[in-house]
Formats: sequence, C-alpha cells, structure tokens
Amino acid sequence: MKHDCRELLEYKKPTYGSLDEYEECINRKARVLADSAVGTGMTLKEFFLAMDTLGEVAEKAKEFMTEQVVL
Repeated sequence: MKHDCRELLEYKKPTYGSLDEYEECINRKARVLADSAVGTGMTLKEFFLAMDTLGEVAEKAKEFMTEQVVL
C-alpha cells in the first residue's frame, strides 16, 4: 500500500461525542508504520523495539522543528 508521509503528520481532534474521525486518523498512521516495516523486511521483534522508541523520536522531532521554525 502506498502512503504519503503527510499522513503521519496530520492531526485530528476528536469531535464532541464521536471518536470516529480520530480513530480513523490513528489507524491510517499505524498502517503507514506497519506497511513501511513490512516493506523493509523488519522482524516482528525489530518492529516492536522501534515502536517502543516512538515517544523519544517524537520529542526529538519537536526539538528539530523548533530549531527550524522562525516565529
């Protein structure tokens, strides 16, 4: 399945009373990650280890973005 990296960066706030759009957004992001891992030939163990570091990766990406954005 071909994905646009932008899917990983999109943000959807859950609407009041319904989480359908938010869940759909999360599912698309998860699918991008899973499909990409399959495409690289990662083992299940390697994939799980990589997923465990996503929080750290996200924090580092925020730092990099803050350095690049001029307000």
